[in-house]
Amino acid sequence: MPSSLIFIWAFVGIILNLKNKKQLSPALLVLTYSIMLLGCLSAPDQHEHETYTIPGSDWGELLPNESGHIVDAGVATGWRKQKIVNPNSNGLMNPYFDAIPTDDGNVQFVYYNYDEQLDDNGQFEFNLQHLVWNPLTNEPHLASSTITTVNHSDQISLGQDQHNQLYLAYRGGEVKACNGGKVLADTMFSVFDGVNWQEYLGAQGYVERSAGPFENGHAGSNVRLAVDSNANVHMIYQFMYEGCDATNFAFPDLFYVHKQPFQFVMDNRQVADIEEQVSGNDYKTGGNSQNDTGTITDLVMDQNDNPVVFYYEQSASSGKGLYVSYKVNGQWLKEPINKDCIVSDVSAATDNGNLYVAYVAQSCDDDTDTRFSLRFAKKELNDQTQPATWQDSYLEEGVLVGGLGRHLDMAIDNVGRPVVAYYELATYDEVELNKFKMIRFDESWQVSKILLSQGLQLGLHNKVWLASDGKLNVASYSAANSAIYLLTEH
Repeated sequence: MPSSLIFIWAFVGIILNLKNKKQLSPALLVLTYSIMLLGCLSAPDQHEHETYTIPGSDWGELLPNESGHIVDAGVATGWRKQKIVNPNSNGLMNPYFDAIPTDDGNVQFVYYNYDEQLDDNGQFEFNLQHLVWNPLTNEPHLASSTITTVNHSDQISLGQDQHNQLYLAYRGGEVKACNGGKVLADTMFSVFDGVNWQEYLGAQGYVERSAGPFENGHAGSNVRLAVDSNANVHMIYQFMYEGCDATNFAFPDLFYVHKQPFQFVMDNRQVADIEEQVSGNDYKTGGNSQNDTGTITDLVMDQNDNPVVFYYEQSASSGKGLYVSYKVNGQWLKEPINKDCIVSDVSAATDNGNLYVAYVAQSCDDDTDTRFSLRFAKKELNDQTQPATWQDSYLEEGVLVGGLGRHLDMAIDNVGRPVVAYYELATYDEVELNKFKMIRFDESWQVSKILLSQGLQLGLHNKVWLASDGKLNVASYSAANSAIYLLTEH
């Protein structure tokens, strides 16, 4: 392993330790994550002969539950890759994207693109672009067009209803003061009617006690969106109180909002009734509990169109944990999944009432050897042979699984089992891997691991789904080529 990479990881370890103790400024935290990403992605790739078994070599090196080998450059046998687009970037842009298939066989992509523009305050602006891809012809079905322009490249979330109408959630809306800067600070969503995108307000970060120069808080970061069977839009997002001072910036909340179609243009509910706290601080009720949450989240809808929210929270006084919340009689019920680990990424799925979640455990109190391990938990509500409790287990241990940002994604396959797409950085003894892999479960929950790609540094941001032909598809961003790719199963 290059000495420069060893130094970077040592530096990152020190800084992350300070972050966990809340001794780290937001600016330095951003720099640290940038250094981590650089260290993970800029190291030179090793050839497949050096790190993985390929045709003609000794297949005895593979574990019994592993498969996949590289023939075509960068992609495993049994899979086909297509380059979708090379988004323009200025070096500061996060390559977030989202993708979703539609019934016509096309794939809808939304991604950030830099067009060398600045806003009135001199901040870089980025366009959210929509592109429709035809996997059969290996070309765009609908050329890329701009949905909206924002002065950041935060997380976005794409969904669709039963009629294939698209919905996109992102941070936009009103510019507000936050942590010494001026930022877009509302949760927004846009709806695509097949021709045009129409933008609507999701949440404005309402604060009941607001007075003076700051009227509302900051809403819209780390947004997740889901659409139920009645085309109602559900969103979760990170919230910070007005002004985003140092304390509010360090201890944000997790909020939820839902909109029925007739409420898109004009929502006549009281604002305080629209935006609901799922997890966070208790300032509103007169308490002083400080809780950092809303960064590591996912949102799914159950079989009854009820929202199920997965999230990591870390309290300044009462510990940490991965939790799931859902509504019972109109109130959010909180349920622990893992209270021992610092979690850096999460992705969830539901099928036939059963809940599944994959997550990256950065470190754990009950296992001091754990470092960025991939874990999996399930709660099978329809399994009458055992009580409906969370069963938590390892999927990948001894390997550093990349978990900052959207490295991890989960879907349900054609036999009703979860599929997890993830990125392996290195082994614990610092042997570089840079592998993009997939985990599947058979009907008896035995695990198999598939190598999807190596050499392209695919896996920075991922989206996996089951196509209409019953085959798995994975969209991923390549750090090596600065491009979004589509991998399709043969």
